[in-house]
Amino acid sequence: MSKLFAALCFTMFISSCTQAPTTATQGVNSPAAPKLEKSALDNVLNRYKDSQHFMGSVAIYQSGKPVYSYASGYSNVENNTLSTPETRYRIGSITKSFTALLILMAYEEGKITLDQTLDLFYPEIANANKITIAMLLNHSSGVKNYSSVPAMQTMMYSGVSKQELVSLIGNFDSEFEPGTQERYSNSNYILLTFILERLYQATYAQLISEKIATPLGLKDTYYAQKIDVEKGEAYSYINENGYEKAMEADGSVMLGAGGVISTTLDLAKLFDALFAGNILKASTLDKMLAINYSFGLGVQKLTYGGKVSYGHRGHVDEFHSVVLHIPEQGMTLAILENGSFSELPDIVKDIYYAYFSMDEKASLALLNKFTGRFQEATDPEHMVEFKIKDAQLILVIGGEFEEPLLYTGGTDFLFDQSYSPAITFAFKDDGQSLIFKQEKVEVVMNRIQ
Repeated sequence: MSKLFAALCFTMFISSCTQAPTTATQGVNSPAAPKLEKSALDNVLNRYKDSQHFMGSVAIYQSGKPVYSYASGYSNVENNTLSTPETRYRIGSITKSFTALLILMAYEEGKITLDQTLDLFYPEIANANKITIAMLLNHSSGVKNYSSVPAMQTMMYSGVSKQELVSLIGNFDSEFEPGTQERYSNSNYILLTFILERLYQATYAQLISEKIATPLGLKDTYYAQKIDVEKGEAYSYINENGYEKAMEADGSVMLGAGGVISTTLDLAKLFDALFAGNILKASTLDKMLAINYSFGLGVQKLTYGGKVSYGHRGHVDEFHSVVLHIPEQGMTLAILENGSFSELPDIVKDIYYAYFSMDEKASLALLNKFTGRFQEATDPEHMVEFKIKDAQLILVIGGEFEEPLLYTGGTDFLFDQSYSPAITFAFKDDGQSLIFKQEKVEVVMNRIQ
C-alpha cells in the first residue's frame, strides 16, 4: 500500500476516535425513493447463493413499508427445512441496539440519566465512579471485554450465572481512563442488561417483549437462551465441506450483548420505526446517533456504496448479521445469515449498487483521461496510480494489489472499502489533477505520469 493510503487510512481511523460527536440528519422518509428493481436484487443474492457465500434472509423497508424480501439455504439442514423471510435467527450484537433503546426509554422516563456513574450499581468495577451510562453505551468505558478471556471458552457453551458474570467483570483492571478511548466490549452491555433489570424489576426477556416487540408488532422478536427449531428458529452451520452444525453459545452468556432472536422483516421494521421518530423523542434519537469515537449509543456509523448508514453488525456462533438505515433515502436493510462462508460487507455493497441503480458506466474515453500516476501537491512521497481493466478504472495499490473503482457520475470514482471509510477520487475534467476525499480529509493530487 502506498504511503498516502497507509497514512490517510490510519489518520482517519485515529481521527474517528478523537473527533467531536456528529449527528445524523433526520429527514428520514425521503420522497425520492428509488424504483425497486426486484430482479436486480435477486440476481445479486442468487450469485452469492450459487457460490455458497450466502445462506439466510434479507429484507428491505422503504419509508415505512416492506418492499423486498429474499431467503436461501436451510434453517435446519438435518431436516431439510428451507429458510424463508420469516425464519428466526440469532442476531448477535445487533442486540446491543435493543439494549440501548431500552436504556434510552428509561432515560426518557426519568429512571436514569446518561451521565449517571456506574458506582451507583456496581462500585466493584474498576473506575466505576468515572464510568457513565453513556460510556457503557458507546464503548468508551475502559471495561475489559469478558468474552475475550480464556475462561469464557468454556462458559460460552456451558452457561453462566449473573453473579459469575459480575464477579468476572469486577476482577478486571481498567483498560484505559474512561472517556479517553474506545474499545469494543461486550462487558458494557452485560452491565447495562443488569442495570435495566434493576431499574424495571423485570427480566431482560420481559423488557424486550413488553417495551419493544409487543408495542411495535415485532411478533418474531424475543430473547431466548437456547435455539428452538420448533419455533422456526435457525441453526448456524460451518459450510466448508457440506454442512456441519456450529456449536451453540448459551444465552446466559450473551444477554443484552447478543441474545436476541429476530427476523430480517422485524429488524427492518424496528429501524424504520426508530428513524421515523416512532420510538424515541427527536432529541433522544439525536443523542443515540451522536458519534463519539466510532460508535453512537448502541449504533455504528457505517458507509457502503458511499452512502452513510446507521445500524449495527453482529456475529455469534456462525450467525452473521447487519441492519442499516440510510437517513438520506429512508431505506432500511436487514441481513441475517447462518453460514460460515459469509461475505456480508460485499453483499451489502452489491445490494446498495443494485437498489440505487449505481451501475452507470464511464466511457472508455473518460477513463483514458484518468489513467496514470498522481502525486500529492504538498507531499511528493504520497502517490496513487490508476489503470483500465475490463472497462473499469482500477486503483493500483503498492504496485501489486488492484481494486476496481465505482463510477458515481461526472468525473468521480469511489473506492468502497468494507471496513474503512470510503474514498472518493474527484478528477478535474482535464485529468491533470484530482481531489482525494475520505470523510473530512481532502488532498489535492497532481498528475506526474
